[in-house]
Amino acid sequence: MIKEILSFTKKLLKLVSKYHNFSISISLNNQRLVIPIIQNVGLSLLKLRNHEKFMSKILEKYYDNNGAFIDVGTNIGQTLTKFKTIFPKSQYIGIEANPNCASYVNKLIEKNKFKNCIIISAGITHSPQILPLLANSNDSSIHDPNATLVEKYRESNKFTSSIYSYCTTLDHIIDSL
Repeated sequence: MIKEILSFTKKLLKLVSKYHNFSISISLNNQRLVIPIIQNVGLSLLKLRNHEKFMSKILEKYYDNNGAFIDVGTNIGQTLTKFKTIFPKSQYIGIEANPNCASYVNKLIEKNKFKNCIIISAGITHSPQILPLLANSNDSSIHDPNATLVEKYRESNKFTSSIYSYCTTLDHIIDSL
């Protein structure tokens, strides 16, 4: 019975969040987080405690709390939230080719009052260029947080492209900051 109730609740939440924007508070690394749900984007962050459990341990072990942390492929902020709940004062630089994801992450930063965060809406390549943002054929790339610049990144999916993304080198981004 509980499984059926949880399943119904998840379906209802997904349906409601398609048409209404709202926020939900969760706890991660003993910190309170506010997760904005904007047209279904952000729902997967509600499972952060169980997603990539290794990430918090890796951050604690290898980041020495000195210098900027650069996250290439920020997506909707999974690593950002783990990083900022452990190192709230450290500088975070997120680089994300999908402008919808970059916009969402800026909202996530604002809702949680994270400090020292920079989000750059661009892709990383070997030279400056404009590339198609490839998304699942069932969704437009602007709404697909799994969209990618890498043509054969996910072999099983059929991709389409509805927007293009500016790409540059990591050196250029670092030199510009």
